[in-house]
Amino acid sequence: MSLIGRFLVFKTAKILPTLLIFAAMVIVYCLTHKKMLHSTWTLSSLRSTWRQKTLCLQAAESSEHQGKYECKDYSPKMSGKCHVLELFTRIDPTARHYDSEIICDQASSNFDLICRLHLKQIGLQSQQSTICCLDKVDKVPRIVYYVIFGVYQFRLVHYISLRATSRFIAPSAIYVVGDQHPTGKWWRKVLAEVQGVRFLFREIPGNISGLPADIKHLSDIVRLQLLYMNGGIYLDTDTVVLTDLQPLLEHNLTLGLVDNSTGMGNAFIMAKRGNDFIEEWYSHYTKYNKSNYYWNSLQIPQQMWLKNPRRVHMVDKIYRPNWFESELLFNKSGYPWRNNYAVHVWSAPNYPVPEHIKEITSANTTIAEIFRYVLYEDLSTRI
Repeated sequence: MSLIGRFLVFKTAKILPTLLIFAAMVIVYCLTHKKMLHSTWTLSSLRSTWRQKTLCLQAAESSEHQGKYECKDYSPKMSGKCHVLELFTRIDPTARHYDSEIICDQASSNFDLICRLHLKQIGLQSQQSTICCLDKVDKVPRIVYYVIFGVYQFRLVHYISLRATSRFIAPSAIYVVGDQHPTGKWWRKVLAEVQGVRFLFREIPGNISGLPADIKHLSDIVRLQLLYMNGGIYLDTDTVVLTDLQPLLEHNLTLGLVDNSTGMGNAFIMAKRGNDFIEEWYSHYTKYNKSNYYWNSLQIPQQMWLKNPRRVHMVDKIYRPNWFESELLFNKSGYPWRNNYAVHVWSAPNYPVPEHIKEITSANTTIAEIFRYVLYEDLSTRI
């Protein structure tokens, strides 16, 4: 055998045990996280998970986090019955897959429970007392959720939304919750440029109260579950926050009306954990009405609010320009959007939402101004 051949055999013999150990570790990890295997695991999704694991470890080791909000003297305490899971599973049987040891832990009121679920999914649950503590449990936590199901390719508007969320809310975490990792260049830019983004695998519900459901309504019930069990801020991926939400953190629940005929908006929801309005709203899905698209998601909460307006802090600067005012957003300029907390970009296919940076650099429209403001902190056009 030649010298080169002997060298290659020697090197292969040296690294083979390492490769076998690595392969065994991968198999064990997959078997212990078998619920996660329902998602579509691509090379990009594996990279995303590894990146999140690395960032979480960096956060745990950094002086900024270490000991700052560390949960001391914590010991799990399980109750006999778990009200949260009982509430959820009456409408959504897949909610039983939430880890009851985390969701039903009666001693974890100062924990971000979704953070604990996330760390368990990526094998870092030992870091929860450092990474998952909440500093102000009496307010709406600065935790943001986006819920997506199915194949979901990120667009420019989604990237803008997460950039704005990071800039104006300064959240402790941004959870993208779904059954598959998002795809596309704009998702890759989110992972590269937006701090605190964490993907949480969540099985897509099979039905609502035993009835076939629209995929958007499946997202509607999951967002209410997240807010009820953990508190925080839910945003649709086409909702763009435009200013600091600090004044709204004190309120138990903040919503906005789309219009009197459509109902209450659910593209922007801020709620404290265990909010009774969220619980009642969710419970109405026991009588799910698929034939009326807006009934459970928008019109039921509007009726609840009209019965007792004191239960909700209402803001009127979220859903304007409205869907029937889309010209003010896409074709004209001059709308006073700086008065808004956020803007809901009506991103259905029939609306001319910008898809490329070059479309917003020189356009003299409200939507182009907003996108430039988020990206460049500057409203002026760019040649």
